[in-house]
Amino acid sequence: MILVDKNIKELVEQGTLIVSNYKPENLGCVSYDLTVDNIIKDDKNIDEYTLKPKEFVMIKTNEELKIPENLVGKIGEKNSLLRSGLFVSGPVYQPGHQTYVFLRAFNMSDKEIELRKDFKIAQVFFETLTEVPNEPYNKKETASFNNEKEYLKYGKYDNDYNKIIK
Repeated sequence: MILVDKNIKELVEQGTLIVSNYKPENLGCVSYDLTVDNIIKDDKNIDEYTLKPKEFVMIKTNEELKIPENLVGKIGEKNSLLRSGLFVSGPVYQPGHQTYVFLRAFNMSDKEIELRKDFKIAQVFFETLTEVPNEPYNKKETASFNNEKEYLKYGKYDNDYNKIIK
């Protein structure tokens, strides 16, 4: 079951879901709009960037999520940005995961797209699980991206991915 606005607001007020930089005006009927904190280009954090056609960058959002052990957070695109040719994607945020949101923004269009700080870039949906998992993300030894405050690139997977990505 997907949470609605009043459920999201109630959980935020209880100190979970969005624990940093929550803005009531970003709350939609079934989602919350995420905003750009910084753009990560060539391992540098910048406040604005003009994304060229067929280019991608990573985005750190202003919002820090704290997913309860009975929920999951899913990233969704904003319809208006999709229509402009900007494809934004992100991982599923697992039960027990606390982190800032890191997204990939890819310009599928043949036009340049300007990205800037505080721009509404994506939305997050929260879904209820049928039950709490045996081992939530925050209790997994292999959890590489829990409490990620700054972009970790491949996290604990550096050695594995550096072997296959040339």
